[in-house]
Amino acid sequence: MVHAVEGPLPGSLPPCPPPPPPRSCLPPATVKVAKRELRMECDYRYELQSQQRFKALISADPYTSKVWQGWAGEHGCQPH
Repeated sequence: MVHAVEGPLPGSLPPCPPPPPPRSCLPPATVKVAKRELRMECDYRYELQSQQRFKALISADPYTSKVWQGWAGEHGCQPH
């Protein structure tokens, strides 16, 4: 007849606690940059200013202007 033993067996070690989960798989600097860029992407005023700067940079280029007009026409957009 087998008897059930309650609790740890005599002379056995207590169970090890599970290891803590890793904080992040990414280096801290990468996380910092990603957070900053996400904040900038969600700042609609900053995005508008960026788009206006980009438009000013490419507007003088005849090739880019032509490509934009073709794309805008295909997608029902009107360049401003």
